[in-house]
Amino acid sequence: EPLGDEDTVRFVQGLLGPGAAALEGSALARISDAAGGNPLFLEEMLRMLEDDGVLRREGARWVVEGDLATVRVPDTIHALLSARLDRLSDEERVVIRCASVIGKVFWWGAVADIAPEHVRPRIGGYLQSLVRKDLVRPDRSNFSGEDAFRFHHILIQETAYRATPKEQRAELHERFAAWVARVTQDRANELDEVVGYHLEQSELGAPRQTVEELAVRAARPLTAAGLRAMDRRDVSAAAELLRRGAALFPRDHPERRPALLALGEALSELGDLSAAEAVMNEAEELGRAAGDEKTAANAAIQRLLLLESTDPKM
Repeated sequence: EPLGDEDTVRFVQGLLGPGAAALEGSALARISDAAGGNPLFLEEMLRMLEDDGVLRREGARWVVEGDLATVRVPDTIHALLSARLDRLSDEERVVIRCASVIGKVFWWGAVADIAPEHVRPRIGGYLQSLVRKDLVRPDRSNFSGEDAFRFHHILIQETAYRATPKEQRAELHERFAAWVARVTQDRANELDEVVGYHLEQSELGAPRQTVEELAVRAARPLTAAGLRAMDRRDVSAAAELLRRGAALFPRDHPERRPALLALGEALSELGDLSAAEAVMNEAEELGRAAGDEKTAANAAIQRLLLLESTDPKM
């Protein structure tokens, strides 16, 4: 539940620490009203005051510089986080936007790989600056030899991601997918879903002439991940991955047909028989149009088996 007025005062004072200067009552009231009892808003507002030099640390305590009554308080948490990101240097904004494309957890090497060349030599310094501003934090890494970081809050990642132009996001997603495939060659199959997701996202903002190529590149690892999910009997995950993979293949692409067959099987096992029948119908139709009699026959057989469950006359 939202913090009450007394808890808000205690929370702010707790963030500032013992011996810190108390915020002026009018400023604290404005911040509290805008925060609506949201602890993240209160924390980020104090961080923004620090960014602006209104709050300054002296040894173990904080002191207030200037007139808090003139401080503008953003209306929403998204506006507040946007205001904090706007106060970053150009290079820090580039780095945090690259990180936001990777996800809530990201890696130093990945950011350095997908970032523009002019910021790469000082990536470490920019990341440490973002850590000092408590926008990101060090995290445990699941990539050997790669330092990991985590966004302080998912809303910070979302705000940085939304601020990244759509075409730039598409390029960064594609470059990160390439980085994952390159650094995980010994276990690439395990990360097909990750690679597929980022290629899927890159397809959404790519120039029209490359959309179909990216769609096929995304469809392949998603379909492969779906087939592996079927092998381990995670049928719900398989159906979702195969649905996404099949949808990305162009209608006349030869790899769409086996993806549809596998999707139909997954949907059938889930009990979504009407959707399974529609998928089998499409697979059979595409198979006959392409002269692929094997796929057409398999789809027809599976469709007839479905009829046993859906048609009382069978």
